[in-house]
Amino acid sequence: NSKFLYRILRDTNASGAVKDKISALRKFLDEKTGHQPEYKAGNALVDPSPYNDEYEILIGNTVRAESAAAAETLWTKDYFVGVVGNKIILTGGSSESICDAIDYFMNEICSNDSANTISMQKGYFYRHEYVGTDMSIANVHISEFALKYYAGSTMDSHIAESFAKKIQSAVGEYNGSNIEPKAINPSSPQQTYEILIGPVGYGYAAEFYTGLSDPLAYGAKVVEGKLFICGGGEWAVEYAVDHIIENYISAGRPISDDFSFTGTLNSKQLFEFESGANVRIMANNVWSQDNNLSAWRNKGEDCSASTRAKGFVACYMAFKPDVINVQEMSKNMLKHILSNFTAAGYNYAATESINALNIIYNTDTLKLVEHGYHIFTYGNNSNSKGYAWALFEHKQTGERFVSLSTHFWWKSESSSPGSDAHRENQANESADKCIELANTYNCPVFIGGDFNARTSTQAMKNMISKGMLNAFDTAVESDDLGSHHSCGPDGFSRGSAGTNAQAIDHIFYYNLGDATLNSFRRTQPYFFIKLSDHYPLYVDVTLR
Repeated sequence: NSKFLYRILRDTNASGAVKDKISALRKFLDEKTGHQPEYKAGNALVDPSPYNDEYEILIGNTVRAESAAAAETLWTKDYFVGVVGNKIILTGGSSESICDAIDYFMNEICSNDSANTISMQKGYFYRHEYVGTDMSIANVHISEFALKYYAGSTMDSHIAESFAKKIQSAVGEYNGSNIEPKAINPSSPQQTYEILIGPVGYGYAAEFYTGLSDPLAYGAKVVEGKLFICGGGEWAVEYAVDHIIENYISAGRPISDDFSFTGTLNSKQLFEFESGANVRIMANNVWSQDNNLSAWRNKGEDCSASTRAKGFVACYMAFKPDVINVQEMSKNMLKHILSNFTAAGYNYAATESINALNIIYNTDTLKLVEHGYHIFTYGNNSNSKGYAWALFEHKQTGERFVSLSTHFWWKSESSSPGSDAHRENQANESADKCIELANTYNCPVFIGGDFNARTSTQAMKNMISKGMLNAFDTAVESDDLGSHHSCGPDGFSRGSAGTNAQAIDHIFYYNLGDATLNSFRRTQPYFFIKLSDHYPLYVDVTLR
């Protein structure tokens, strides 16, 4: 009667991936038979009884008893394809494995049969080989644990969620259990067995968390049947999560009831150079503020140079740039940053300047050949607007390059008429200096800093018209993120990630020659919101 005998019934809570795969299945069956099966997109749309005589293709955890029976023995990566009475069962222990079951049905079961019939004499079980199905925490099987995450004031919620999903994926891959992550807060109802990611101390683990307030400190501890995984910042938390996955979950190794470890990422380079790159050039406006302010003090925070310098160096060490073009750098802040580098075992120095513009550089990798600076005679406040430049020789390759740190006028045209013209003229001056230095030293020239202008403005167009190239537009890989957020005398806030089109901090270059611009990156670690209103940006370059 030109009607497909079976109808499809799926689980109401099917994932997007499963829904997409069902669409592919319907299209496949239509092309194979000339008919498309009826589709019930959810349990609520059909007779809710567990048993009936209808011909159905049951996908996932449906209301039918046949689905439940087939799924009882399936772990996360297992799946079942088979016939039970009038039902074709396509199910698995997770969304991914349900998709695998549908693929198996289309590619294996249906591949060699006639257009209108298929034959399945037996059901097919796929059993994944797990490392340790008996994985436990404090002598309790890991499948009994709830997986929860809380960002608090250490990271963005979506970052905390991604760490929880890492745990979920690893448990599914290596142990077969499916533990769904759930966002909570410290006042959420507790369960007996929990894996908790983020600063959820529940009182009895508060002391442990307090000891991990530094943004690079990490740790994990079992307390009263709960596994706490935490750190002072997202990099530290991720390190702790990865440590547990690599050393316990992936090995099927039990976590004891007295399990505990702590550590720090201090002095560790966390972000390696792009493949083939040999120089990293960073830029960052550090906010000129030496002393703590009352608004910060009232919030229990400290914006003094001595405190913020620790955070700057914690971030810089994670990337280990060869050059950092800095703006709004007071002599006091520079002193604290360099001393923190030294304390961490890193050898950095800085060019001398009197206009809050410096170039910090790694003396292990670079030799300073020559340097200078210029203060703009217009569109200026506190002699902070201008540029500093330095010619470096890369010790490993002998190649030379110039780096400039710049800061343009900051006021808007509406609040101070003529401001746009100031920035446009400063762009012309800066570009001309880059071209002059390139011609003088016959090497690549990079200029990075706070231009106080978006790429759509005439000032940035002036840079391009002079022959300068925007690293975001021309690098092999680029991050499309913004550059700043709220951080000032009244406090700080995270804000949105933004886009490059909204950014006012940039890196341009001229006369790249045989060098390669491998990547343009912006980094936005959560702990940085207390340090400056500008996030760092950098390029990885292969000098040759």
